[in-house]
Amino acid sequence: MVVNLSWEKAKDKKIKSVDDRDLGKIKNVLNHFVEVEKGTIGKDHFFIPKYYFDSYDGDDVWISLTENQVKEKFENQDHPPSSDVFIDDVSYQERKAYVEKKYPNFNQGIYPRYEKTENLNSTAGTSVSKQEMGVSWAELLNKEVKTSDDKEVGKIKSVAQHFVEVEEGLLHKDRYFIPKKYLKEYDGEHVYSSLSKEEIESKYERDSPPLESDLLYEKGDYSELIPFMAKEPGIEVQGENKSNELLNVPWEEVIHKKVKASDDVDVGDVDRVGNDVLVVRDGVVNVHMYYIPKKHIENYDGSYIWLKLPSTLLSAKYERKTEPSPAELQLLLDE
Repeated sequence: MVVNLSWEKAKDKKIKSVDDRDLGKIKNVLNHFVEVEKGTIGKDHFFIPKYYFDSYDGDDVWISLTENQVKEKFENQDHPPSSDVFIDDVSYQERKAYVEKKYPNFNQGIYPRYEKTENLNSTAGTSVSKQEMGVSWAELLNKEVKTSDDKEVGKIKSVAQHFVEVEEGLLHKDRYFIPKKYLKEYDGEHVYSSLSKEEIESKYERDSPPLESDLLYEKGDYSELIPFMAKEPGIEVQGENKSNELLNVPWEEVIHKKVKASDDVDVGDVDRVGNDVLVVRDGVVNVHMYYIPKKHIENYDGSYIWLKLPSTLLSAKYERKTEPSPAELQLLLDE
């Protein structure tokens, strides 16, 4: 298990940018900046503000900037700039506020990139170790993005603070700058968006990255890790063989299957499957989204997923306009 890396012990650690480029090694840690040195003979120096540092994976320290952003802002500095220079930098102040909220003890060290959870029970009742539901944005480079209507929209080419750049096509390339808040899950192969392909093409296709002002309503307090889709045992369905045994159906096979409440009301289709919840979408123009804990599933007959809840209770408790935060999700699961 990776533990926090104190700033004192961070010296000589390698630095990686969010686009997975080597930036050199930490030479010195100051009050507000980290001095990074790259090269052997003609050495490049960077004085990078601490709050751009993101995480530690046991070998390398990762920052939340691309290689080009580091070069543009900090390359070939002979001495650290005044800390006042960032007071009017809106992007940096947002980053600082985000880090202080997420990591209250950030001044003491860099947080681990991965954590482990141990008490995930298998069907045999034994303890199973599994990586926590998350992967860094840097690891999503060149991964294919799939839309909510199950269409491929291209591959991720770069990652910025609030959006990812996606390219589609070989000769004539279409470029999309999709806000991170609309990228919800990753299954090890595809990144899944909560937007349809039509929505992405109409709203986010452009030739150059958006300005801060263009992202006014697209920012959010999202995690720097994007969640993995659940890889737990599937949903049980009664088999049609002679033994009438229960069969296990992988969760990915119930995507787009219809969901019915206990009062026989059709409440929508499975949009995606999370670790503990089904996300159900109802409607096209007037859309309703339900985040339903899996514990409320009664049965699956191959066509419908049946719930233990009536439709009225489902709407009252689990319909939401926005994605629940981890704390809100835990409240739903504890009910």
